Amino acid sequence: MNAPLSHKIAAILVVLEDGPLHGYAIRKQAEELSRKRIPYGTLYRYIDELEMEDLIEKAQSPLPRELDDERRKYFKISKKGRALLNEHIDYLRRFDRSPALVV
Repeated sequence: MNAPLSHKIAAILVVLEDGPLHGYAIRKQAEELSRKRIPYGTLYRYIDELEMEDLIEKAQSPLPRELDDERRKYFKISKKGRALLNEHIDYLRRFDRSPALVV
């Protein structure tokens, strides 16, 4: 991994590990996790970028058809996205164990 993931990107990937979500649910859960606001325009730009990089992919709705809104688009983390997220987590663990920097 060249650089650590941003908090927002990492949060999106983490929330998708539990299963497919639509945009609003991704935003709500990722904001709670990252403690950072994610404007809708930014969210959908991230979703587009993550999908183009094969880090997430479109998914079927986990809800029965009669309970879902057909306009919703669901996404799930891909194998490549999970591998990148695991690499990011390993990076953070190594960083957490390193000696504190004194300035």
